[in-house]
Amino acid sequence: MPRAPKHCGFLNCETRVTGRTYCDEHTTYGWSNERKAHYGSEHQAWRKQVMARDKGICQIRGPRCTHRATEADHIDRQGERYDIANGQAACHNCHADKTAKESAESKRDLKEK
Repeated sequence: MPRAPKHCGFLNCETRVTGRTYCDEHTTYGWSNERKAHYGSEHQAWRKQVMARDKGICQIRGPRCTHRATEADHIDRQGERYDIANGQAACHNCHADKTAKESAESKRDLKEK
């Protein structure tokens, strides 16, 4: 049975969508378009180097930090993707919080345009 249309998840948007969260106008495009390349062998080598350098300790240290890093985070989305200096070890909670904050900022910037 098909899903019923719902409102776009963007604040005050009345556009109806089916099977996704946001309408075309409010869908952010960024690293998500490049996911296939993002987890290749080059990414795995970069992640391994970042984790070794930071000794598996979360470098973000947010309010929900578990201190044990399980993920590698790109510090700057505009920076070189596989530059070790553009990476930091992160626990899942801190990485998720940082990503959510960056996503909200992106959506806010789109709304202001």
